Amino acid sequence: MNIRKEKITYLLVSLAVFLLTVPAQAPAAQETKTLEITKNDLGGPGEFLLSFTLGGARVTVTPSADENIIVRAVVTYDSSIAEPSLSTSAQADTYSAEFSSGFTVDRDYDGYPLQEWDITVGAFDVDTDLTIAGGGVGGDIELGGLPLRSCSLTMGGVDTDIYFSTPTTRQVEELFILGGGMNIGVYEIGNTDFQDFRMIGGGFIASLDFEGAYESAQHDVRIIGAGNRLRITVPSDAGEKLDVLAVGALVDVTGSGWERDRYLFFFQDFVTSDYSSQPVKLDFDMTVAGSLLTVDRN
Repeated sequence: MNIRKEKITYLLVSLAVFLLTVPAQAPAAQETKTLEITKNDLGGPGEFLLSFTLGGARVTVTPSADENIIVRAVVTYDSSIAEPSLSTSAQADTYSAEFSSGFTVDRDYDGYPLQEWDITVGAFDVDTDLTIAGGGVGGDIELGGLPLRSCSLTMGGVDTDIYFSTPTTRQVEELFILGGGMNIGVYEIGNTDFQDFRMIGGGFIASLDFEGAYESAQHDVRIIGAGNRLRITVPSDAGEKLDVLAVGALVDVTGSGWERDRYLFFFQDFVTSDYSSQPVKLDFDMTVAGSLLTVDRN
């Protein structure tokens, strides 16, 4: 019995010595960096190309009351991993700016401390093409009120809500979402008065709210996806046409005014009874496989 106690004591002492001699891991070197574009920087170009390339980040985008700021990003990050940056260029009447987290991650991201991006956007009046590429990103992004000419979102492994709470000051010619393995919500899309909305991806959960203040008559929506759960909300004060190619997919159309236009093999087409009389029309062309699709007309 004494021999057994001695062995246990020896093992405990040996473990303690080992732990004391192993160098402790240094704490993350957290730093804060401010990246910004001012009105003086932007000057008076004819177009503004704004992009964000973010990996492993928690992001918030909100409007700014600062009249001198176009975009300001306050970033908290681990300097031992990567340093966020801003690169700009000006050519003829085009000003380009790219904000970057310094590294990208795929949908299996699970290891690094998240960077914290607190982004504020001021009021300005320049045609803007916005591109956001994100992997391992979460947060809330407000894009309402911006002078967007186009908006492109490439997302993987994200949990993000995107809002157009107020009308954009330009009609968005193209609103494009490409992604996989994401949980995404896009709200009050109608406030962009988009011409063409496109979404392509697989393995995502998405909520698309097409409510909003439309001004032009025609709006085209094209969605291609597989293995998705997609919920779409459309306004009752617009006419909707829904053409769906559904392969191994469940399609549920709810709300008032729907009429079945065609049901043939994989084709499920619907149109609202007031489609012809409504001044605003939304035409959906969708291909879904192995998915659950719900379209609700409020």
